[in-house]
Amino acid sequence: MRSRGNFHNVEDSTQRTWVTVEIFESSSMGKTTTLIKFLLNTILVETVQGTEGGAKYNCNYCQKDITGKIRIKCAVCLNFDLCVECMSVGAEINTHKCDHAYRVIGNLTFPLICPDWSADDEMLHLEGLEMYGMGNMTEVAEYVGSKSKEQCLEHYRNIYLNSPCFPLPV
Repeated sequence: MRSRGNFHNVEDSTQRTWVTVEIFESSSMGKTTTLIKFLLNTILVETVQGTEGGAKYNCNYCQKDITGKIRIKCAVCLNFDLCVECMSVGAEINTHKCDHAYRVIGNLTFPLICPDWSADDEMLHLEGLEMYGMGNMTEVAEYVGSKSKEQCLEHYRNIYLNSPCFPLPV
């Protein structure tokens, strides 16, 4: 479930917004929600909103500066981050193993399926549909926060329900 609040991290004084997407099968949304959430992955995404005066991040394997970029944070090892390239080849060093649980840290403001809906909007939309159902688009829109009731309904119909790849999005 997404927490819409900002949390202050004492460790590096960076403002963060936490988002989590889980794979599940909702009785109201069925396999559509399961497949779409699977495509968005099971991740915890931390949107770093500023690094001025905050922490700098380097890949613990190749030492590349990954501050302000998408990085992989090990959920097992303390203060352990990898760049996407090192993660993709299964980099292991010291006590870190490639099968450790992890979080993808990055910015979700990029468009995912269509240009006017960000990845964050898509996740919030699907979570809102799962929580409130198709009959409660007002609540879904309030949960998304950046879209109207009409935009949420139109988006779901056009991108998901009317998709030639149903139940997958266009």
